[in-house]
Amino acid sequence: MIQDEEYNGLSSGRGKDAVVQLVRAFAVEGYPVDVDVWLHAYFAAGGSFRHAESIEKLVTEMQAGTRHRVKPRYRDNIVEILRGRIASTADTPGS
Repeated sequence: MIQDEEYNGLSSGRGKDAVVQLVRAFAVEGYPVDVDVWLHAYFAAGGSFRHAESIEKLVTEMQAGTRHRVKPRYRDNIVEILRGRIASTADTPGS
């Protein structure tokens, strides 16, 4: 989902909205707000080195307590939705 926003950059606008909202949503579910974890996930999903610095900056700021103002992009239950997508993909033959 973050990768889908790379075309405009991830340090502002829709890209920033995506990063911040996903980090927040996963944090609520107990996942760490950790730069290394998020960069690893980003690269595993095919993210580019070009935007890694933006992710690092945003996650570091969030760790320090910065509250970024972002426009809502995802439903409150986005983590549950993503889990459902993963489960349905895992059940599909040939996946």
